[in-house]
Amino acid sequence: MQSKVRRIIICSCMGKSKEEYRSKSKSIWTSENILISEPSINKNLSNFLGNSTKTVMAYLATNDEVNIIPSFEHLSSLQIPYIHSNKIYRCKYSEELVLSELGFPIPKTIEIPTDIPNLIIIPGRYFDIYGNRIGRGKGHYDKFLTNHMDATFVGISLHQTLVRLLPNNIQDIKMDIIVTEKDVLDIK
Repeated sequence: MQSKVRRIIICSCMGKSKEEYRSKSKSIWTSENILISEPSINKNLSNFLGNSTKTVMAYLATNDEVNIIPSFEHLSSLQIPYIHSNKIYRCKYSEELVLSELGFPIPKTIEIPTDIPNLIIIPGRYFDIYGNRIGRGKGHYDKFLTNHMDATFVGISLHQTLVRLLPNNIQDIKMDIIVTEKDVLDIK
């Protein structure tokens, strides 16, 4: 696992912009591709987690993301993100969900946890082998993660969206681990 100071390692201006990657991702992140890959991603994530006693925060999938909740059946508590006033906050997971004003699933009743997550699982449209991530473009996770730099960051992606190098900048927070249907990549 990388040291926590490694999170800003490469700043790259490349031919393709982040928007070009986001646009291309729409043809990859289809329901069919997700359904085919989801069982293997959950198996790889479950194997990575093992019998972890870490405090975990993980996203709840929208229709164009991998549903990773089956990987957490053994956890007694799980935290999830919710966005309020353009900022990510943490709350306890509940099976009783509603859609937020931004269209993301959140618990019907928001309960704030007291323990800080030491493992944070994040979706992305693309990742590279250095841990760089392209998300939806709002920077919510990057801002949130800057306040949790002691945690281990795990990105979830389809293998075909794992590339050699993505355009990135100094505000981009890198992942420690990337889980796809084929691999669990430990970023060194």
